[in-house]
Amino acid sequence: MKRVAFIMAAFAASSTTHACSVCIAHALGAALHGFGAQTLHPGHGVIGLSHLIFSKSNETDEGEGPAKEFEIFNQTSIEAAYGITGSLMGTASVPFVHKSIRVSDEPSESVSGLGDVALGLTYQLPVVEKNPVVTAIGFEVKLPTGANNRSDEEGNRLDEHLQPGTGSTDFALGVLFTMEDEHQRGNLWYGGLRYRWNEENSHGYKYGNVLFYNLGYSFQTGKTGSMAVELVGRLAGKDSDTGIDDENTGGHLIYGSLSTSQTIGRNLGLTASFLVPVMSHLNGVQVERPVFQIALSSRF
Repeated sequence: MKRVAFIMAAFAASSTTHACSVCIAHALGAALHGFGAQTLHPGHGVIGLSHLIFSKSNETDEGEGPAKEFEIFNQTSIEAAYGITGSLMGTASVPFVHKSIRVSDEPSESVSGLGDVALGLTYQLPVVEKNPVVTAIGFEVKLPTGANNRSDEEGNRLDEHLQPGTGSTDFALGVLFTMEDEHQRGNLWYGGLRYRWNEENSHGYKYGNVLFYNLGYSFQTGKTGSMAVELVGRLAGKDSDTGIDDENTGGHLIYGSLSTSQTIGRNLGLTASFLVPVMSHLNGVQVERPVFQIALSSRF
């Protein structure tokens, strides 16, 4: 398989797929999905710059009774992958976030800053001759590098969902696969299944644990381009605040995704991805909207 070319295209779209049921907690570190089971050759790497935007709304009980909360989330990330050995690849994502939340008709509040850095390893299992499926195991840790104690002008701590980081160290483990289409050489099936454990932060808030899954098909468009169609699912538990569940968080959501990638020169790749909710069974009152990302990547 032409794994470097495939990974460049997939890497550029690697963090598009998991807009959180409330905020950033489930959005970061989605690289386990876009890659499939491909790894880079030893000493080879990919670095990318991406920008992601999505919005959502949900009911909240903060303030004097139920109200609607509207959120717009922007994330610009520096991401990298590096082939450590022929079967082991390291990944890293450094996000910078801008979050804006408005509750009902009140003025909106916004914060910006460094988000939570994610580090990962992908181990490709030994390839079996004549077996068209390549399989890998992925592990990721998300570190509490983003601020989780921002305050307003009066010194009151901002809403949990406005904080740049979650304040917790979280872990994910998954299995991934890639399979070349035997009828169309160069075209690939890819997918994965990943579970993420979110820990409670020092303020007693815990984002619900979440199961991610995806299935995609990547095909060539001309000599230097490719496209991918994909289904991306997220099954999240409810968030909890000091042990009390938030009834307007978590649930099951499936996105339909379309991505297009174009190689620019020898080492640059440009990718744009658009995800639309196609099935939504969310808890309480929540509305998830489309996700858009554009990314530039370069191999070295």
